[in-house]
Amino acid sequence: MSITKPAAGLAAILCSIGLMTAGAMGAQAAELEYVDGLPTQIVNGDLEYKSNDINRMLMAPTGRFIDAAGLIVTKDILTWESIPGFEQSDFGWKSDDSFLGHDSLVEIQRKGMDTGNLWIEIAAASQGKYIYQDVNTIPGAVYTWHLDHASRKSSMDDSMQVLIGAPGHETAQPAERTVSNGLGDQTGDVGDVITTHGTAENDQWETYEGTYVVPEGQTITRFTFRSVADDDQQGAGFTAEGNCIDNIGFTISWPLTYDLQGGAGIIPNKEQ
Repeated sequence: MSITKPAAGLAAILCSIGLMTAGAMGAQAAELEYVDGLPTQIVNGDLEYKSNDINRMLMAPTGRFIDAAGLIVTKDILTWESIPGFEQSDFGWKSDDSFLGHDSLVEIQRKGMDTGNLWIEIAAASQGKYIYQDVNTIPGAVYTWHLDHASRKSSMDDSMQVLIGAPGHETAQPAERTVSNGLGDQTGDVGDVITTHGTAENDQWETYEGTYVVPEGQTITRFTFRSVADDDQQGAGFTAEGNCIDNIGFTISWPLTYDLQGGAGIIPNKEQ
């Protein structure tokens, strides 16, 4: 079953007949569409969902966990309160992390007591964990994903991977650094491990992107963001700190075929 807003449905029709560019598709990304119960885009990639409530409930200049039921740590690790009107489907994010009986932990961070921008810190209660979303995808389409990444502390450069594929069969994706923060990291290909020199606290974000072609028959794709290296805090109350990400999403385009000296391949018609 497909539930769409009129503009989103129009976008799908125009795209199917080749009359819509990737830039226009990107503009439609804000209009949430569900197919067979799954979103057709990354949900809450900018962490704006319930941001006013979350900012109000963050009582200290530090990150706080949100669990699958919409409970958030407010004062200490034993004090959890419900986020008013929380809906998991609108929050979007899940994880394989848990703590004290609270499952699917997602850690939300901000800059000190600043009530502006929020972001996700992948390393919540345990090292090497991941956050993810399942998306209804179009076989044969090209998904150009993107995210902003920064380290948690200046004393260590955090590393992460983007893994994409059918649930349970995701593979690490090669990435390109498209925006550098000027601290020595060069733009260009970085392989399948993303590492940023610079912290979120100091607004030293860098932007990364990559492309993924959905295989034939794959209508459900899991987008996974996994911590590879972060700051071990064992003995300090928590076991990990690191890998801050924000502005997570993708644009969709159809493959463009080309023939170069007898060869054939695909290139994404991505938004510039």
